[in-house]
Amino acid sequence: MSQPAWRCGLVLAVFGSAGVACSFELAEVDTGATPGDDGGTFDAPPVGDDAGADSATGDDGAVVDGATGGDTSTTDGPLADAPNDAVQKDTAPPIDTGADAGPTRVTSGLVVLYTFKEGAGAVVHDVSGVGAALDTMIETPANTVWSASGLQIVTNTNIISGVATKITNALTTSNALTVETWATSSTTAISATSARLVSCGGSAIQNTSFDTAQGATTWGGTMKVAASGTAQFDSAIPVSLARTHYVLTRSAAGAWQTYINGAATGSGTIAGAFAGAWDNGGTLSLANSTNGSRPFLGTMHLAAIYDRPLTKVEVTQNYSVGP
Repeated sequence: MSQPAWRCGLVLAVFGSAGVACSFELAEVDTGATPGDDGGTFDAPPVGDDAGADSATGDDGAVVDGATGGDTSTTDGPLADAPNDAVQKDTAPPIDTGADAGPTRVTSGLVVLYTFKEGAGAVVHDVSGVGAALDTMIETPANTVWSASGLQIVTNTNIISGVATKITNALTTSNALTVETWATSSTTAISATSARLVSCGGSAIQNTSFDTAQGATTWGGTMKVAASGTAQFDSAIPVSLARTHYVLTRSAAGAWQTYINGAATGSGTIAGAFAGAWDNGGTLSLANSTNGSRPFLGTMHLAAIYDRPLTKVEVTQNYSVGP
């Protein structure tokens, strides 16, 4: 019985380190284990209904340091003040299920995303994380002011990318799109027929592939298709100087829909293919036309382009998230 005597000797050493006087009756315990060639090991009997193999208790029922299992100790025994957290409680950390997390932006079909959170500098970054980033440059940074809410365009400048192959390829392939902006206009007195929020295409106005814009009285824009050339669409909602969430969607079949602050507004059909009508070497401009002649004056908070039409539920979801 040398193995049981050695095992109990180890337990006595543990209790001794806690400064507790203990006595035991040595008894052979049949664990049901079959010893190996070298005599095997001897496991102490479990304590409690679900205690682990190394659990041990003193005469007062307290679990000592090193004991495991679901049955933890009482706090009124002599080990209540023992070091190394010898007395344990069932206090598992709470599990974060994400139930309190708010809504998130729709990412399916996303091509580019600009959140205007740089706070300084002459670059507005594409933070979509989709493919190679299509960053844009502020041509005249002195005409703009960064703030915590976005980029204010005080006087005419262009925020323009290089060749927007990423956008052109994605949208001509799907023959569908969503153009989304959060913007706050600073004036209703625009200097041209429209003030472009987002514009993509060639350098000449007639080569614009698509745009969304602040019109003379309402939010609208244009779209170019192979069947009929450039067509206009209108949200039928008067321009406000308050921060506005403006979304245009267009399906592969040509059905378009606009949304202002989450509510569906204007709708119609512009049938035809994007492919063959768009300038494959075109660029993307924010707060202006690609040639810099249609400036939007105000604050840009967010701009995004998708290669599919968002549903009304998805538009409402993005609106609830905010810029």
